Amino acid sequence: MTADGNADTIVQICLDDARLARLSAALSFFHPDLDVLTFPAWDCLPYDRVSPNSEIVSRRIDTLTRLAEAKNGSRIVLTTVNAAIQRVPPRAAFRDRVLLARPGDAMPLVRLTEFLSHNGYVRTETVRE
Repeated sequence: MTADGNADTIVQICLDDARLARLSAALSFFHPDLDVLTFPAWDCLPYDRVSPNSEIVSRRIDTLTRLAEAKNGSRIVLTTVNAAIQRVPPRAAFRDRVLLARPGDAMPLVRLTEFLSHNGYVRTETVRE
C-alpha cells in the first residue's frame, strides 16, 4: 500500500506466453491470495482478416476493466513484450462498464436493459451472436 492509500500494482513483462503461463501458475501456487491479472497479446496481426481468439479478447478486457477500478491491496499484472507494445483503449472506456450479477440476486429488468443498451447491445427477438 502506498502512502496515499492506493494499492500497489506491479507489472511483470514476460518474454512470451509460455513464460507468462509458468509465472502465473507459480504465483498461484506460492501466493494463492495475490490478485494476479494476465494481459495476453493478440493472437493475430493488426489489420488481418482473422479476428482474435475470443478468450484472449475476454482476458484483455477483464484485465483492463479491473485495472480501471479502485483496488484495495496489492496486485500483479503479467503480460508479454508483444502485449506491452500494443495500444489499448483509454481508461475512461472501461469505467461504468461492469455489471455484477450473482446467482440469487434480484435486478430490475429496466436496469439490465439500460446497462446493455449503454454498452452497445441492441434489443432483438432472435440472438445470433
